[in-house]
Amino acid sequence: MVRKLQQTAITQSFSQCVSSEWRTQNYNVGIFDETCFSNDRAGNGFRAGLRFLRGAAELAKPLTLDQLQQQNGKAIDTRPSAFYNGWPQTLNGPSGHEPAALNLSASWLDKMSTEQLNAWIKQHNLKADALVALYGNDKDVDAVKTRLQKAGFTHISILSDALSEPSRLQKLPHFEQLVYPQWLHDLQQGKEVTAKPAGDWKVIEAAWGAPKLYLISHIPGADYIDTNEVEANRCGTKF
Repeated sequence: MVRKLQQTAITQSFSQCVSSEWRTQNYNVGIFDETCFSNDRAGNGFRAGLRFLRGAAELAKPLTLDQLQQQNGKAIDTRPSAFYNGWPQTLNGPSGHEPAALNLSASWLDKMSTEQLNAWIKQHNLKADALVALYGNDKDVDAVKTRLQKAGFTHISILSDALSEPSRLQKLPHFEQLVYPQWLHDLQQGKEVTAKPAGDWKVIEAAWGAPKLYLISHIPGADYIDTNEVEANRCGTKF
């Protein structure tokens, strides 16, 4: 009971010390009464809470790419990998990703175990105390931010000027050779697409053996080729 009363007193004391600026400006850094730092007002518990909220405010502060690079931070693209690779999200939209950005697509997360995420983090030499800035739509950014926080990351920001300067964006070489489902669907529907084939085109499902799975389900209009036929004459046959 005594501990509960002490916690209540600390909470009330802290609330009195935080100006209306903190409460009304959506987690902007507030103005604090200097007397709040005295030992007789709240003690160590209050000061720890103050440091926590200061840290939270810093995490929420958006950064430009220049600011991120000055602090040796890393940008993380939360969009589907096709857009990271180089496909534009709209027909004439920006193409590629921010310089040196990593790709952690929000669409991967429900299939990504904790061990797999930790392996991704290790692969890219990221530390839990590293500064990272996310970009993508709000839903994707929130999803990735939540998973990274669970993984122990404490310095997560938003890249405020992401995709705003097309000239600095980077694309993977020959990204157009790896198409994605929506692009193929739009092509089949006769819509305008980026990197449209110049001549005739065909969708082919290649697999080993009889087309059992192909007969159950396949991309509309796709043909099937048994790779046994391709490999029958390994010395003289080219796919």
